[in-house]
Amino acid sequence: MSIQEILAGLQKTYLAAMPDKIKNLNALWSAGELEKLETEYHKLKGTGRTYGLPEFTELGATLERLCEINVPSLPQAVPLSLDLLGRMRDARLKGLSLNLDDEPDYQTLMKLVEDAIRNP
Repeated sequence: MSIQEILAGLQKTYLAAMPDKIKNLNALWSAGELEKLETEYHKLKGTGRTYGLPEFTELGATLERLCEINVPSLPQAVPLSLDLLGRMRDARLKGLSLNLDDEPDYQTLMKLVEDAIRNP
């Protein structure tokens, strides 16, 4: 079995678990568990890199940062990120990947980070 085949299998398993990860993120958000939410986004950043899914890494890093600085925009950012995660998963299951630079929701998230850094 080649490295590419092994990675494809790992990605498939990871993507199959994504609905549960999204539910967990939503539950943490609903419970106001911001520290745990930040940790889960940090894990998403790392696992995206590990499994060769860079868009998951980017989204994880962006939300980790927003949680870290605990911005008032989290009520907008977290739901956007959860929806985007679902769409990213769906694209990957079809053999595609979303270019986050072309995603309006991701651009909104990036603007929220920029605004939070400029106006702490």
